[in-house]
Amino acid sequence: MKAMLRTSGLRLRELVFADLVDERAHELLFLMGNSLGTLNRFTEALEYFTRLEVDLTRALGSEHVDTLFARGRAAWWQFKNGDLAGAMAAEEELLLDRLRLLGPDHEETLLARDDLAWLRGEAGDASEAIDAYLELIPDWERARGADNTRTLEARAFLAYWRKQAGDPATAAAELAALLDDRARALGPEHADTLATRFELGDCLGESGNEAAAAEAHRELLSIRTRLQGPDHAFTLDVHFKYARWLGLSGDAAGAVAEYEKLLPDLARVFGPDAEDTLLARNNLAHFRSVATGDRAAAVAEYESLLVDVERVYGPDHPNTTLVGGNLAAMRE
Repeated sequence: MKAMLRTSGLRLRELVFADLVDERAHELLFLMGNSLGTLNRFTEALEYFTRLEVDLTRALGSEHVDTLFARGRAAWWQFKNGDLAGAMAAEEELLLDRLRLLGPDHEETLLARDDLAWLRGEAGDASEAIDAYLELIPDWERARGADNTRTLEARAFLAYWRKQAGDPATAAAELAALLDDRARALGPEHADTLATRFELGDCLGESGNEAAAAEAHRELLSIRTRLQGPDHAFTLDVHFKYARWLGLSGDAAGAVAEYEKLLPDLARVFGPDAEDTLLARNNLAHFRSVATGDRAAAVAEYESLLVDVERVYGPDHPNTTLVGGNLAAMRE
């Protein structure tokens, strides 16, 4: 079926290509390829944009802005397909061409810098990613304005790599400022604003303020439930984090109550063997033991969970190791 869909998609592009390219390439050509990637069909997305680059080079020339855009998409899906080194090399070469052909303030040039900064972080150099975003954000502000979505997104990426670099306190401060600006520029219930609230809550907790993290996620849970319903993936994710930070803030009984409400929903929506469902069972066993002091009951919960985790993941998976370690510690 996948092979048929892939063949159909490529065939459709071939049939409509001539009608979708004049002086510019129609955005539909790019949407078709990106839709493959959003379906996690990364190899097909890479093949699509590699072929599209060839076709656009023939139709528009190798230095046309749309040909360069196809190169950028091919590099991104190359990364998502597992070739980080190749993607970085492609992005570095593309950035040089965009600087030469489009200039430093062109949106596509700034996007190439943005992608390359992210890839440097993915390559394990969070400090280099931070430096790249610190240089990029003022250029986005100058070229597009402080409230432009690209500028705000780059600030979110900077905070993300701060956190990855082990500095959640600075990330929390940056996210708090970003939250105010996104709420003002986009609205308090815009998807980007809510995503910032979620990340801010986690950074508060990771910087030592577990109670503030729990409160931030409690407030966000109410908003997500109202806007998207109790069974939406985002709502369930926030509920999981709320229960966790509640327990880590010292309210183990409260965490137990929340996980007991959450677990049936996770099992119903995602399935009993889903990772979030199994991790919620792990956390519930832990916080119940803290709340009640009943280690024997916790051992029984961990033993039952370990059977399921080994069945789902095998004996050597990190989640299996986690549950096995918790069981061993509880038996001591």
